[in-house]
Amino acid sequence: MNRKEYMDKLEKLIENCSSRQKSEIIADFNEHFEIGLSKGHSEEAICESLGDISEYIDDLINKEESVRALTIKQSDKITTMIIESDMSD
Repeated sequence: MNRKEYMDKLEKLIENCSSRQKSEIIADFNEHFEIGLSKGHSEEAICESLGDISEYIDDLINKEESVRALTIKQSDKITTMIIESDMSD
């Protein structure tokens, strides 16, 4: 498999993700290819080292959603602290 085939498969697997999430995932995988190519590895070798994307894409998406949920939760906490602080003055 070459880079284009791998990335086409990736894009198909993440088609239901948000635009932001798609962009981040695609950027991450493009970075893997760029690093590998800069070290002299072939596209085929990079694909092989990355493995079958369909085996772990759900984990990748769930991890991204967990990070986003944590960020929102932290933001909500900060907002609550600011409001409580303002009210105590």
